[in-house]
Amino acid sequence: MKQLIALFFSFLLVNANAQVFENFTTADGLIDNAVNCLSIESVEKIWFGTQSGFSLYSNGLWTNFDQDSNPELLSNTIKAILGTKDEELWIGTDFGLNHFDGQVLTAYTEADGLGDNKIKCLTQQSDGKLWIGHSDGASVFDRLSNTWTNYGANEGLPFGGVNAIEIDANGIVWMGTGLGGVAMFVDGGFEFITKDDGLLSNKIRSIAFDNKNKAWIATSDGVSVLFLDGTVATNHEFLFDLPAPHTLNPIEDVVIDKGGCVWAGVYIDYLVGEGGMSHFDGDQWQQFEMEDGLIGPVIQQLDIDEEDNIWIATSTGISKLSGLDCDFVPTSTLATPKGIKLHLYPNPAKDNITLQSENKLNINSMRLFNMQMQRIPFNVEQVSMNQLQLNVSMLPKGAYILNVENAWEKIVIE
Repeated sequence: MKQLIALFFSFLLVNANAQVFENFTTADGLIDNAVNCLSIESVEKIWFGTQSGFSLYSNGLWTNFDQDSNPELLSNTIKAILGTKDEELWIGTDFGLNHFDGQVLTAYTEADGLGDNKIKCLTQQSDGKLWIGHSDGASVFDRLSNTWTNYGANEGLPFGGVNAIEIDANGIVWMGTGLGGVAMFVDGGFEFITKDDGLLSNKIRSIAFDNKNKAWIATSDGVSVLFLDGTVATNHEFLFDLPAPHTLNPIEDVVIDKGGCVWAGVYIDYLVGEGGMSHFDGDQWQQFEMEDGLIGPVIQQLDIDEEDNIWIATSTGISKLSGLDCDFVPTSTLATPKGIKLHLYPNPAKDNITLQSENKLNINSMRLFNMQMQRIPFNVEQVSMNQLQLNVSMLPKGAYILNVENAWEKIVIE
């Protein structure tokens, strides 16, 4: 039988900005501290997959499920979990897929049509079809018709399986592969974005889309930001400070909150105790570690609830971060040959772009070009000793190239 356990939790105040970490472990009712995955169905209903079964956290109570109480569960080691808009649950294991309607667990394996039993990720389309990433590629399950469609090496996917699947605003399915970069499923075939195209790494762990039509790709070497046409916009290699001489930032997961701020889980498995979560506001990364209140360094997955609380699954329990207000300001940085470092924001922009330096600005040359390298007139105003403002409100929408003291930067007018 399932267990119903009342919650008693402790919390830690992080700083004067009212950021609060709440940490949850088996002492509070969680079935196991080794948490592999989570899925937020609503503020009142959050699912956690662990090494010993799965837990539901709802209205301050924990309900736990394992093979002892639910023999239909294919494995106690839960690798992926997804609570759907229909208030149903999908559970991925190394032995296949379970569906849970709140009462009955149903199993699906290779014998039923699943492409591979080793499940890595789960995503639901708007029409209810379920995308499943696994060690052999990806499968699509239409539960209404009980039909499977499988994609693997024969269909063009590379060796290494699929670790992440997300669907963009245009309905294009993006897959993060284990060794072959990003695969975009377009018109029944695959288009690939790899390290040769500017990705930091071909080892993809997670994908998230912002409200500016960009994809944030978590890789083994940092975060790559892509336009939806697949071209690389920028890369973030150093999200999390490490003890010298180490600099590698393997990203386990990336999510984006309502304000557009980006959250990334970082874990460096060859450095015991080094890992945590980093947050990007469009200008700089801020990291959170155990000393800030995070329950542990081994980040497995992140998710964000309707109130913009960040939930963090780790190997030592669950953390919830609340109270951090963030409004994303898309920023790019330009460094001139003279050593002037400029922050450009917002970029993309609609009306004005601000150029700001830490020191007094003394710029003698600034030019703007369209993508055909034709020079474009524009207005600029110095609003303070270290700040200039470009008026771009009269320019047609599109991409432009800004040259400041022989340093080049792409800007986008929306």
